[in-house]
Amino acid sequence: MKVCKNEFLRKEGILAVDPGYSFYSGAGWSFFEDGKLKYCGAVKPFAPGCTSLKSIFEVLQKISKTWEDIKGFSIKPSILCLESPVTYQHYAKNINTNVLGEIHYLNGMLTERFQPEEVLRVTPSQWKGNKPKEEHHIEIIKSLDSYSKKKLEDCLSTIPKKQHHNVIDAVGLGLYAIPFEEKMYENKLSRLSLANKNS
Repeated sequence: MKVCKNEFLRKEGILAVDPGYSFYSGAGWSFFEDGKLKYCGAVKPFAPGCTSLKSIFEVLQKISKTWEDIKGFSIKPSILCLESPVTYQHYAKNINTNVLGEIHYLNGMLTERFQPEEVLRVTPSQWKGNKPKEEHHIEIIKSLDSYSKKKLEDCLSTIPKKQHHNVIDAVGLGLYAIPFEEKMYENKLSRLSLANKNS
């Protein structure tokens, strides 16, 4: 999905978000640049018992503030990668479809806020298949280079263990998006080369 361009903004790297707005787990996020994990973390509403809408806006504001602290106001991600939940028919009776709708709403707000060059909305089965969470998390960590592993370790040491899975999922989403960023870069080089030949 392409997003409207703003010529005054610079686009860099991949921002990946495992979306959520509950007080008990919240959302995980990660930022990759040049194929490496640069930052990651978790955010959640300040207190339980808030309305869904208030919690969604609080998560959005916290992710926005974190981004501004690390990247500033004039830089946006090249790619925004978001997990997009779906309802499978055989699980439908056990799923709160209102929550799924609110997750999609949060994803829409994140897209509007960050104005990336491209948005990847991926279902859980698209980016992680059907492997057990623990097994898949081990694979994610093994896929990281030593620099990125250290970044993840430093991050996890500062947040409650019950939020670790959100952060690791966000890191996995970022890894999933790397080939898309590489393809985007190749396409830009091709267009630049073609423009130089035609000038």
